[in-house]
Amino acid sequence: MRTLSALTACLALSGCKSCTSSSQPKTTPDAGAGIAPIAVTAAQPDAGNKPAAADLMVEKHQELALVARGYATIPAKARPLRPEDARARKGLAQAISGLRYAVTGEDKVIVMPQSPAQLPPHQIERSQELGLNVATITLRVPNPGGTAAMATGKITIGKVKPSATHIQRARLDAIERIAKQSRGSGQILPISATAPRVVDGVLSLEVSARVFRDGTP
Repeated sequence: MRTLSALTACLALSGCKSCTSSSQPKTTPDAGAGIAPIAVTAAQPDAGNKPAAADLMVEKHQELALVARGYATIPAKARPLRPEDARARKGLAQAISGLRYAVTGEDKVIVMPQSPAQLPPHQIERSQELGLNVATITLRVPNPGGTAAMATGKITIGKVKPSATHIQRARLDAIERIAKQSRGSGQILPISATAPRVVDGVLSLEVSARVFRDGTP
């Protein structure tokens, strides 16, 4: 009888342990693959309990405007496909997921986009710049932290008409300059870029970003 009672007690204890372990959330070890993508979905405040003005100011400082632009040649005839929209969405995905970078001992810069994130609901505003169609997506996201950085990207085009490829190269040049300034390796989140401009045959634009260096808490 004592043996049966002891066995029953052991089974009860083992059952409690299994319940406790199943209720604990699973954790994933940090493999050093960079920061997590920006979380663009946030819980909405309760409509019956509106935050105070001071709380709204704090929330505003905890957010930033993420701006992604896409460019394409203006077609001779209207068409349903808009390459500028696809490029703006690609830029938005890169801004959310980030780009991994590394600077070698020979000052060679390696930049690799992360896996594209699933895009949140967004709206596209259309305009024209430098004779190109422009699609702009503006999204307010939680402040990801990191180190603020900005650089000017440049590419010489001479008297050639600016193209979407020229703008993309200037943007990449700015990101590589940010990587060189940051040194080492890490992740870059390109937050926004200014409108491109051409002066004396040089196309340039500024890119603002947040940098997360590997090993930095």
